[in-house]
Amino acid sequence: MVVVEAFDRLLAAMPAQLQTYTLEKLRSMGVEVLFNARVVDAEPERVILHDGAIIPAHTLFWSAGVKGAPLAEALDIPLKPGGRVPVEADLSLPGHPEVFIVGDMAYLEQDGSPLPMIAPVAMQMGIHAGKAIKCREQGQPAPLFRYFDKGNMATIGKSAAVAVTQGMKLKGYPAWIAWLLLHLYYLIGFRNRVVVMLNWIWYYWFHERQVRLITEQESMRQ
Repeated sequence: MVVVEAFDRLLAAMPAQLQTYTLEKLRSMGVEVLFNARVVDAEPERVILHDGAIIPAHTLFWSAGVKGAPLAEALDIPLKPGGRVPVEADLSLPGHPEVFIVGDMAYLEQDGSPLPMIAPVAMQMGIHAGKAIKCREQGQPAPLFRYFDKGNMATIGKSAAVAVTQGMKLKGYPAWIAWLLLHLYYLIGFRNRVVVMLNWIWYYWFHERQVRLITEQESMRQ
């Protein structure tokens, strides 16, 4: 397996020591990591990098980040990188206090850096926008938005993960357990939590992997 990373490090949002652990763990699993490399083309049997290098490959997983919704381009205002719309501190559109923009389309800097385009930011923005609209309807000023970072997690493999929250850094098995418990907590319904937990236990002890196939059936022509 080969991981192609456009930057000079993995998991840029993580502390340096967790980045180093992730790289060492992947390499110990036989994964080759290429830094400062970009994929410019892909064919059925190979992947082509920006410098002309070719990697023979049958399976390609592409992860290139996200971009603001195309609606942003219709607002006729200068956009920030990623097609994002700069917003006021209360998430309203500059010059239009009646319009709120949240999620990946909103660009807001906090503590000198733009907020990342991730689900927790979008969820907190959505809740804030609802409260701001309610305040406006009641004739009160809309509160300012501030993102509360609960931390970041990433799994590397079986019994291996990295996590950082409120200054606390975890790696290896403890971080992996924390990742599992957190995902179980956010599942909806007690039954779903039990079923998922039992499946995880079964796969962990018996090393079974589910095979998921996406197939497309062509219509029959007469």
